[in-house]
Amino acid sequence: MSELQDLLNRNGEPVTVDGIFGNETLAALQDFQSKHTGVDGNPLTADGVVGPLTLASLEANASAGEPPSSSTGSFAGFDLAVYPGDPAIAAWLSASPYKWVGYYLKSPFHPDSSFMGQRATLLAMGWGLAVLYVGRQATSQPENLTRDRGLADGQDTIQKVQGEGFLENTIIYLDVEPMDVVLPGIKEYLKGWISIVLGSQFLPGIYCHIKNAQELRATALEEYAAENSSRPSPAFWVSGSGHFDPANTAPSDSGIAFAAIWQGIFNRTEEHGGFSRQIDVNVSSSPNPSAMAASLVAGGGS
Repeated sequence: MSELQDLLNRNGEPVTVDGIFGNETLAALQDFQSKHTGVDGNPLTADGVVGPLTLASLEANASAGEPPSSSTGSFAGFDLAVYPGDPAIAAWLSASPYKWVGYYLKSPFHPDSSFMGQRATLLAMGWGLAVLYVGRQATSQPENLTRDRGLADGQDTIQKVQGEGFLENTIIYLDVEPMDVVLPGIKEYLKGWISIVLGSQFLPGIYCHIKNAQELRATALEEYAAENSSRPSPAFWVSGSGHFDPANTAPSDSGIAFAAIWQGIFNRTEEHGGFSRQIDVNVSSSPNPSAMAASLVAGGGS
């Protein structure tokens, strides 16, 4: 709920950020809806429900307001392709500035399975998690860049996440690597994958480069509209260089107003607690990025 209240404030609808959906937040949300259209070009219904069209409009217009400062919550995290081992990850929790770690599922373009089975261990230590599934990429064979392949990989994703014991409304980020041009096949693959995740108890997210974020988001919302889905619009984890400082920057400082995570430092070797690892560095609006959408889950289509 705090995320919704932050978005309302950034859209000129002042509310107290207290995590409670009370009358003040309801009135502010309805006022926003009465003044804005959805991504489909139609006026939003002022029903006070945070459906995908309302959330997309809040995110798209948020750049007109003040971006959230670190005081509203910006949390550093890291990711690396191979599980660093229990001693290292335990030492980093207390010795590093990081609050969460990327959690790689075994997948077509990420055959390493070292993170699999580590969910309970990481949560017991106190780590937040950002769950990643590396799907087909622009370098795939044409037969892999199809809706059918996206549907099949979506089913594989859900089986893996269920097998790992993740809870309802966990966000799963589909890793889509940078492209100079977003291929039609990638769009069809993405739509198929999103269709499966929308039909599950989990929520879709997308990891992509800053330069591809707007187009991939539009593609994702096309599938939401086709499915007539009222679930929260996909969370975005964007990568790309910029004025990145994990101690002070927020995801929206990436230039993508709707970003939930920004990955801004790549392949940097750090040592904490006597353990050295090469990592990518991120900031998130939540200390547990794959769980942060739970407060925005709501019914309704607007």
